[in-house]
Amino acid sequence: MDRLGQKIRELRLKQKMKQGELAKGLVTPSMISQIEAGKANPSHKLLEQLAERLGTTVNYFISDMQIKQEQSTTYRLAKNYIERREYFRASALLEELAKQGDYTIHPSIFVDLAECWTQLGKQKKALKLYQTLYESGLQQANHSLSVLALNKQGVIYFSRQQYSISEWYWKQAYSLAKRSPDIQVQLFAQVQINLGTIYAKLGQPQKCKFFYMGAYQLLRGTNYMEQLADACLGLGLAYRNEKDYPAAIQSTQDAITMYRSLNLYELELDATVNLAIIKREYKLPEESIPLLQHCIEKYAQRKQSDDVSNVKTELARTFLFMAMQATEAGNTTDAEHYMATATGLCNEALEIAKTSSLQEADIFETLGSIYSQQKQYATAVDFYKRSIRIYADIQHITAVMRVSKALAKLNMSFQQYKDATETYLEMERLVQTILRYRVPRGLED
Repeated sequence: MDRLGQKIRELRLKQKMKQGELAKGLVTPSMISQIEAGKANPSHKLLEQLAERLGTTVNYFISDMQIKQEQSTTYRLAKNYIERREYFRASALLEELAKQGDYTIHPSIFVDLAECWTQLGKQKKALKLYQTLYESGLQQANHSLSVLALNKQGVIYFSRQQYSISEWYWKQAYSLAKRSPDIQVQLFAQVQINLGTIYAKLGQPQKCKFFYMGAYQLLRGTNYMEQLADACLGLGLAYRNEKDYPAAIQSTQDAITMYRSLNLYELELDATVNLAIIKREYKLPEESIPLLQHCIEKYAQRKQSDDVSNVKTELARTFLFMAMQATEAGNTTDAEHYMATATGLCNEALEIAKTSSLQEADIFETLGSIYSQQKQYATAVDFYKRSIRIYADIQHITAVMRVSKALAKLNMSFQQYKDATETYLEMERLVQTILRYRVPRGLED
C-alpha cells in the first residue's frame, strides 16, 4: 500500500465506511480497492470527490499524488535504460526508488534492481535481494514472485557454471509453481526450459526431454514465441541425445524460423550452431561446415570471443570426423589435411578461451581426440586429463564420464591396462564426489 492509498483507507475506516459506500456513484468498489493498494491512480477530479466524501480537502492528498507521479516517471525512465542495456543508470534510479518503496507493494522495482546488479557483476547483492523477494512472496502468498526469485538465483549460478546449485534452485521453483494454480504460464515454462537445459548439462537425457516437452506443451498456442522457440531448440537437443536426428533437425529448424521471424539474430545464430552439430552427428559434415563457418564470421563481427571459441571447436570436431572418414576410406592425404585443419582450429580457439572454462575443457577434449587418432599417446593422455579436471570442477558429469571412457579406451589400445583401470576408478571417484555435493551445503530441504 502506498502513502496515498493508505491515507484514503485510513479515512474510510475512521468513518466506518465500506469500499462500496465510498465508491457509490463514482467508481466501482474494485477501483477503490486498487487505489488503496497502490495499483491504480485516481484522476484529480475523482480525488476531489473522494476527499469531499471523506470529509477532507484535496490538498490533503495532493503532495502524495505528486510523489507517486514522480516515482512513476522515474520508474519508466529506469525501465527505458534497462531496455537500452544502460544498467548503471537504471540501477541508480532504482536504488533511489527502492529506498522509498516496499517489497510487498512494488516488487517489480526490486526485481529490476536485482537484474541490474546481476548485469553489473554485483551478483552477491543480487542474490541477497532475490532471496528477500522470495521470502516476501511466500509471506504475501505471491507465489509468482517467489518462483521468479528462485528462477533468477538459478540463472546467476548457471552463469557461474555452478550447475548443481542452479539445478537446486530451479527444482524448488518448479515444485512451488506446480502447487500454485495462479502461476504465470510464461514463468512456469521458463523454469521448465531451464531445468531441461541443466539436465542436458548434467547428463540426464530423460529429465531433459521431460522438461522441454512440458514447456513446449504449455507454450503451444500462446503468443510467447521466443520461449516456444527456446523449447523447440531444447527438444532438438533431447532428440539428438536419443539419436533421432530427423526429429532433432526438424525441431531445431523450427526454432531457427521462429527466432528469425522475431528478429532475434543472436539466438538464431546459436540455434544454427546446434543444427550444424546435429548434421555432423547425422553424418552430414558437408552441410555442417558452411553453417559453422557462417556463425564464426558473424560472432567475430560482434566481438563475441566465447562464441567464436565454441564454434571453432565444433568446426574442429567436424574436420576430425571427416579425417576419420577419410582414414577409413584409405584416403591418407585428405585425412592428414583434415587433421591439420582441426588442430589449427583448436589452437585458434584456445587463444581466446578463458582459463579453466567449459570452452577450454571442450578444446582439450577435442585435442585429446585428435592426438589419439594420430597415435600420439602421451600428448593425447595429457589433453584428456586436463579436460577431465575442468569438467569435474564445473560438475559436468556427462563430460567427465565421456572423456574418462575415451581415455581408458586409449590406455587399453596401447596395452596400458593398469592405467585404464586407474582411469575408471578415478572416474567413479569424481562422479561420486559430484553427486555427493549435488545439493550444496546450506541449501538442503
